[in-house]
Amino acid sequence: MKSLPLKITFIYLFVGLVWIFVTDILFFKIVPPELHLNLDIYKGFFFIISTAFLLWVILFQNESKLKKMSSQFELTFHKNPIPMIILDPGNYTVLEYNQALLDLSKYNSYELKNINALELFAKDKEESESIQKISLDENEVF
Repeated sequence: MKSLPLKITFIYLFVGLVWIFVTDILFFKIVPPELHLNLDIYKGFFFIISTAFLLWVILFQNESKLKKMSSQFELTFHKNPIPMIILDPGNYTVLEYNQALLDLSKYNSYELKNINALELFAKDKEESESIQKISLDENEVF
């Protein structure tokens, strides 16, 4: 997905420039000079209202996509019967896990959120201590 703020900015910039250029040319050719001030104000109001609506449409579509992606994540991750875990790559703390992992592990929900994943996979305290001493390469994935 492209950057939404950048997309909105460029759409607004393009629409705004085209609006000002086209409507000012037509405005000065069609409207008598004595009506310029009043109609120019209405033209500005129309621009603000129409671009606000356009922004709402873009944001509404993006919110719908995010909700759909969230529900897909819920189905594929949290409801998956296979144990799954998401780790912070910097310190290997548990960011997210599914119920299958919780059922399989000897930890409760609070403990699992506060444990280093290296300890999670250790068989005993000695192995846990030796795993913690290992200096892992930043690019290593396990």
